[in-house]
Amino acid sequence: MWPQHPYAVALAAFSSDSRVLVATMDGTARLWHVSGQLLQRFQHRGTVTSAEFSKNELLTGSWDKTAKIWKLRSPKAAGLAQKVLGCFSCFQQSRDDCITLEGHQHAVLSACYGPNCVLTASVDGTAKIWDRRGVLEQTLQGHALGVFSASFSADSRLVLTASWDRTAKIWDAARGVCLKTLEGHGLAVRSALFSKDGAAVLTASDDGSAKIWNAGSGACLRTLARPGHAIRVAVFSPDASVVLTSFDDGTAQLWDAGTGLCLQTLKGQVRPLLAMRRGFLGGAGVSQRTSPVAGTLATACLMQFFQAQSPVCLIEDRLIGPSPCQVTKAGCTTESSAPKKPKLRRCALPTGNDVTPARTLVLKQAVKECKRLSGCAAVTAQVGRDFLLDEPYDWHFKTRTEPCEPNSGFRSLVLPKAEAPRRTAWPGPAPLAELWAMGAETVLEDPPVVRFEHFLSDEEVAYVKHMASNRFEKSSVGMTYETGTSSRTSETAWLSRREDNLDAVLVNITARITRATRLGNENMEPFQVVRYQVGQEFQGHQDYLDEQESQVCGGRIGTFFMYLNDVPEGGQTHFQHWNFTITPRKGLAILWWNVNYTKLQHGDFRNGKNMDAWHQSLPVIEGEKWVVNRWLHPYDFLTPYHQGRLR
Repeated sequence: MWPQHPYAVALAAFSSDSRVLVATMDGTARLWHVSGQLLQRFQHRGTVTSAEFSKNELLTGSWDKTAKIWKLRSPKAAGLAQKVLGCFSCFQQSRDDCITLEGHQHAVLSACYGPNCVLTASVDGTAKIWDRRGVLEQTLQGHALGVFSASFSADSRLVLTASWDRTAKIWDAARGVCLKTLEGHGLAVRSALFSKDGAAVLTASDDGSAKIWNAGSGACLRTLARPGHAIRVAVFSPDASVVLTSFDDGTAQLWDAGTGLCLQTLKGQVRPLLAMRRGFLGGAGVSQRTSPVAGTLATACLMQFFQAQSPVCLIEDRLIGPSPCQVTKAGCTTESSAPKKPKLRRCALPTGNDVTPARTLVLKQAVKECKRLSGCAAVTAQVGRDFLLDEPYDWHFKTRTEPCEPNSGFRSLVLPKAEAPRRTAWPGPAPLAELWAMGAETVLEDPPVVRFEHFLSDEEVAYVKHMASNRFEKSSVGMTYETGTSSRTSETAWLSRREDNLDAVLVNITARITRATRLGNENMEPFQVVRYQVGQEFQGHQDYLDEQESQVCGGRIGTFFMYLNDVPEGGQTHFQHWNFTITPRKGLAILWWNVNYTKLQHGDFRNGKNMDAWHQSLPVIEGEKWVVNRWLHPYDFLTPYHQGRLR
């Protein structure tokens, strides 16, 4: 078993000699032997998005706009250094141990080896070919938007790119000329690969389809579609007779490439990893989040069918060791089984630990309500001598499930663990000293309010504004989503689609928010982009909603607020009780907490709304104002949100 990583895993890559590279959201990549021995550590300034092994080298791409070629030490040498020096620094690379490929204007999302060269692809819309010394040889420019992935054909004469602009392109690697544009997808093309013989191309798109193309003519030969679910990656089997697709809902499907028929659906309560690349299966796995023994379901499937290495396991986004996942002849499964049906017991649960006052409901309604309530683990009611399923009783909602004293006049039901609301593992807000180390400036010390200058880059600002531009609706207020109120006159665009959770730009922004708040993406409401025109405002309010307190997510304990432009006049955010005003500035971010800070530090999230966090967005006098925020919750928000359990 390996130690847990301090940050969420962004990518895992496998070598042919039992080594595993694990990259976390903070830009650190660690090289492990499958036995659990740490061999080396590599550092980028941004999240690692791509990795590939080649003999004694490792190639990585990163959100810091670079790719790097690293020299690898043998496991024996790394083990000797650790034993002799006894320090972690011996795992780190010196500057002489790597070559940095600089030239892209935005994040490098893909990096792979050719025979004597390296190929990179970037959000800046280009792919670049470099020699092994880091000298730029060719720039492939022609996509209208960012390039997700780039790969060589088997003979390295052709390059294939996939882009946000809904196309894939085939290029002449030597001349940098586009030979074919593959058009037909309705949304961004996430990945594109040649078959081993170079005769076919496989593309995967957010529109829910994968397509097989003739590499010579550019004609579409087959469409493998599952509408409504974005495909994050698609790969050929070695003989190109089978295609495996991995979807954003955590399922995967095997297809007959010749007929286009689905051979098998691989299901599980899983979530896709962020980065999905070719050959080495980095990120092609998906993690089971509710079982302590579940692992990478889709990775295990890929390894069964496509002859890869032994899988490793992801638990709560931390890759921690050899996987306990099983692969069977009937398909891929995990050791966890479906939750057992809850059993109604003739006993009474202890008094004094109710989540909320008793409610008169039938049993089915009581169970549904318990699932919705934050902290509820069981229900109990006094029913008398005869109990009827469709008869209403006064049900109590309990946090404790034991002891349950035998009593024929009571009925109690404990929710299955797989369905019980998740307890938060949040360690509490980061101390000011830790935030200062991240570049924060103090606005208010008690309770802490901090600001981060240049938190968003100009490219990120432009990207978020473009993403929101066609989603605006009249702004609403509260959980009732009441629109047209005089207190809030702006327009709102929610970046709340399932595929938005895996968008590379949003993921990178979220990683930085996580570092500042210690809360994961699942504890945040979706990105909310708000646009104010001249005269528009949001009158005084508190972000904390009382009605959310009884829901599974808990209340909005904090707000992470980011400005997307400078406002010529007006549009300030004013906190009247704390007596300060924030002037909008492009890229600026503010973090404040909406509840009693002392209670928050002790993990008490109930009845702690701090009315001093009352604030307002002043009217815009000149120009317009763009902001984006994420509201923070103590418990998982996104899972019940996408399940429709919060409205």
